[in-house]
Amino acid sequence: MLNQEDNAYLTKVGPGTPMGNLMRQYWVPAMLASELPGPDCDPVRVLLLGERLIAFRDTNGQVGLIQNHCPHR
Repeated sequence: MLNQEDNAYLTKVGPGTPMGNLMRQYWVPAMLASELPGPDCDPVRVLLLGERLIAFRDTNGQVGLIQNHCPHR
């Protein structure tokens, strides 16, 4: 049985956490390619390892994943 401190150490995967840093060294599936059906389709919000991201396909059909951050705010 883990104590509360050890449990938090192992289960928090947000940016800057020990386990978050470890998980970010590996590929992590975010969604199915079919969820972005074609070029210039509507973007999809994704929550991955505690980070808000936007998945999209560009005009050439290439998949992209960027932070959900607006520099205008």
